[in-house]
Amino acid sequence: MIAKVLVIPDSKKRISVLQEELKKLKLKVAHPDVLYIDSEQKTGIEQSRNIKDFFQLKPFQAKGRAVVVEDISGITPEAQNALLKLLEEPPVEAIILLGTPYIHHLLPTVLSRVQVVHETLDPGSLESPQDFLPRMTNSKDEELIENILTGTVEERFKIVEKTTDKKDLLQKLLLYTEKRIARD
Repeated sequence: MIAKVLVIPDSKKRISVLQEELKKLKLKVAHPDVLYIDSEQKTGIEQSRNIKDFFQLKPFQAKGRAVVVEDISGITPEAQNALLKLLEEPPVEAIILLGTPYIHHLLPTVLSRVQVVHETLDPGSLESPQDFLPRMTNSKDEELIENILTGTVEERFKIVEKTTDKKDLLQKLLLYTEKRIARD
């Protein structure tokens, strides 16, 4: 099975979707054949090695083994490189589910070995900025994104400078960009 990266900005929703994916496979977080790494645990080189070691063991009850990482956004480049071989050639019946609010931190070599699934599950549905605007939370956000997408560089900088919640704006712009990249 190919490894999946689920891109869902909202952490509660991401965790819920990851757990639903496990349920579809008739597995639970506390199953002996599941290595579940919650968002509180750091995903470094040691954790990557633990994941690889986990897959070297035979399944206890299930057909295969599963690894679920709630938030892989803090993974170091070294840890990503340690997982490359596993992601490229996962063991038979292996399930690898990685959650993240965004994908820009993942190495291109990692992204080429996984299936990236965005929150909408249909990256082709986004055709233009106008298609994305109804997903914004209010008309002020819609106007702001539209002005950023259609404005000059100077206008864009002025808009960002005036924005009070820059992190929220950045997340919306990243989501839009990731969906456009996935579609293209």
